[in-house]
Amino acid sequence: MTVTTNPEEFLMSLQDLTPTISGGGDCPEMAVRAIKMALETSVPSSYIYVFTDARAKDYHLLDDVLKLIQKKQSQVVFVMTGDCGNHTHAGYKAFQSIASTSSGQIFHLDKSNVNKVLTFVELSLESRKVNLLSLDRETLDPRGDLPLLVDQTLKQFTISVAGKKPKIEIFGPRGEDVTRKEGVEELLTLENVKVLGVKEPEPGRYNISVGSESEYTVRATGLSSLNFEHGFSLKPTTNFKETYHRPVKGGISYVVVRPHDVTEFGDIYRLQLVSLDGEVLEDMPLTRLPGSGPVFNGTAFPAPDVPFNIKIFGRDQDGYQFERISPTATTAQLPFPPEVTSASRVYGYFGRPAVIICHVHTLVPFQLSWQRDGIDLGPSVTHPQSAEVEYVVESPQRDDEGRYTCIATNSAGSTSSTVFLDMKEPPPQITTAEEVSLPPSRPALLTCDVYSTVEHNVTWSRYIIKGQVQDYFGKTETIGEFVNVKNVRGYRMLSNTSLLLENVTSNDEGWFRCSAANEGGRSSREIHVSVQSPPQVTVVPEVAPFSAGDNVTVSCVARGFPEPQVSWRRYDVQIGRSYTRVREDEDHALHVASAVHDDEGPYVCMASSSAGSAEATVTLAFMERAKDPAGARQGPGSQRGHGLAPVLRRGDADSPPSPG
Repeated sequence: MTVTTNPEEFLMSLQDLTPTISGGGDCPEMAVRAIKMALETSVPSSYIYVFTDARAKDYHLLDDVLKLIQKKQSQVVFVMTGDCGNHTHAGYKAFQSIASTSSGQIFHLDKSNVNKVLTFVELSLESRKVNLLSLDRETLDPRGDLPLLVDQTLKQFTISVAGKKPKIEIFGPRGEDVTRKEGVEELLTLENVKVLGVKEPEPGRYNISVGSESEYTVRATGLSSLNFEHGFSLKPTTNFKETYHRPVKGGISYVVVRPHDVTEFGDIYRLQLVSLDGEVLEDMPLTRLPGSGPVFNGTAFPAPDVPFNIKIFGRDQDGYQFERISPTATTAQLPFPPEVTSASRVYGYFGRPAVIICHVHTLVPFQLSWQRDGIDLGPSVTHPQSAEVEYVVESPQRDDEGRYTCIATNSAGSTSSTVFLDMKEPPPQITTAEEVSLPPSRPALLTCDVYSTVEHNVTWSRYIIKGQVQDYFGKTETIGEFVNVKNVRGYRMLSNTSLLLENVTSNDEGWFRCSAANEGGRSSREIHVSVQSPPQVTVVPEVAPFSAGDNVTVSCVARGFPEPQVSWRRYDVQIGRSYTRVREDEDHALHVASAVHDDEGPYVCMASSSAGSAEATVTLAFMERAKDPAGARQGPGSQRGHGLAPVLRRGDADSPPSPG
């Protein structure tokens, strides 16, 4: 068995299967038990592929597997190179039930074609896969037309048909045959299975024509961020912890729906319960429930007696429609004893309330009671449906340490779970600044105040960016990690737990983390460091010629961090309200209205901050108008530099005139 989170290691293990799929000689085989073990071991929403050359011998475990499939929402695909020659046997029918319930399929093929199927498996293991269509045809139907809505969030979609001599034709939104167009790829074509993939499809309503010379199954999946999860409750609820993944058999249930990812989500307005052969069993409107998150509730309905898929109708963030179906089929279930789960151990801290939590899943109301060492801790409490329940020890002491048992009882039986409360000193408490701004080219200290009732240690780490990656949907994500500063040059932790930055530069900008740990646990706080930059000032123009009556404007642009304060000065006097014709606007531009000769001279734009100060000077130069030979006079606002001559008088540049 290979258990890994590394995609490359998984694919290598998959390729290593090729020489082993040669048949073990047993027919039938203990296949259902193996599927049960895979479902128990794997995480929810897994894809399970069963390679076998025989039907099941242990089909008595079928109900256990179907329950796990609905709980884990996992898909099971069978790759069969043999079946013991009897498709009517209960051992083969068990495979059909597993595939139908999990929205999987059965691929019949020769051993020589196993490599092709493995290649298809590698291609199909995409993240963000959503289900668009699932249909089982148990009668001979050489041709069937199936509508398929392709929404604008789908980056690609795949159609697969399993049956004897399968056929697939794809017709686009305008009725055109796109089966052999660019972007459509035959992912797998064998005697009993055909798979087509369509990349970057045009949004719209497609028509999928499928057929086979035997009973067949059709599946359509796509790549999109728009998907949903659902649960069933006895009463309307916004809390998914009060739902169960199956409705109660013979009773009335409510269905609760919410989106997986709200990035491109708009709303969901309708829901259908659809049988495995495509018949609509229930059709109901959905209503958004109050609360911060998008949660939708349908009307009450009696659970169908046959397996069904849930199909939702919604709109994306731009108002365009989309449709999805549930990853697995659902069947109604009779009341069963409560499922009670909890952590085996929780930690309590002196001086803080200790909270012990049990999760109870049930199809009918239940009573919950708590015990410690067989002694009741209070009266039982009735809950109308599945719930997360708590027992709180308000001011725990050392003698409160021990085993606590939650007992849930309903009409079908009783179940319990035990938690050990382990009392410890509390983790350290850390106080730091959230944001600091440091001047460059000098040492600086980052402080971290730690309070702990027992001995503790402190470490500092620095967030180091490794690079950026882009997913299939074009979203860019920065990849990095916190690295202990003892491995980074330029940082030194002092005996008082402060961090010394030996010489601050722009490279020190970013996140630092102070962590403190004791026997009670670890606490961390992040500090964002910004490095100051001294102001830089630019004036445009640097020399501004003018004549009497002109309106003069000079811009001043100041940069730096923190943002500098800007002011204009003339002869060391700040330009303010005492100047009637000279003013500074909100963008720090200097305006001189109806300029006169005395307005000439230097004007200084000054910028200052905690990182320093800077200034830039503009000189206003008076230009006397030359006489017009034709007797015409140029008025204010005429183009400067024509018919103007400079007039410089002794002392003009040195003596400040009176305010204009």
